[in-house]
Amino acid sequence: SDSDQSHLHQRTLAIIKPDIIATNKETHVTDKIFEMLMNCSPFEDPDMKIVSCKCIQMSREMAENFYYKHVNKPFFNELIEYMISGPCVTMILDGSDAIIRWRALMGSIDDREGVGENTLRGLYGSNLLKNGFHGSDSESSSYYEIDYYTRANSIGTTKKTKMKLSDYDFVMGVGG
Repeated sequence: SDSDQSHLHQRTLAIIKPDIIATNKETHVTDKIFEMLMNCSPFEDPDMKIVSCKCIQMSREMAENFYYKHVNKPFFNELIEYMISGPCVTMILDGSDAIIRWRALMGSIDDREGVGENTLRGLYGSNLLKNGFHGSDSESSSYYEIDYYTRANSIGTTKKTKMKLSDYDFVMGVGG
């Protein structure tokens, strides 16, 4: 039925990109993001969980493979340089309608224009390319992206016991 389709249990890959992490020590943006993620709409549903979180430095090969869909686009090389310019935080989010809920919080790439002032990109994105955040755009993308990052970085699935993103202090429990 339609009501069954309205609450799909999903996982999605969320990335906080290098420009956000680079300014994090001064701005504590990741603490604010974590607070929004756990306490604010559209994540106020208690079933939304961060099941994995890791700070990584993407290699050129990793970034090129991850963004393979954009290889023939004019911004590809600039995108790759941006993604390897510093560390990123990758998270696997799990819960009802996780993909659409993370994308709603993240906002569109145009939110930097003030369209979505209460979205992450509206608050912290710099421009179309340096928009600060990534989220899977579909279930098929989510499966690919989570599988890719899990294999590339051994992210794994863990239960969060303590997370202080501003200090890169990821203390993860074991299992769920």
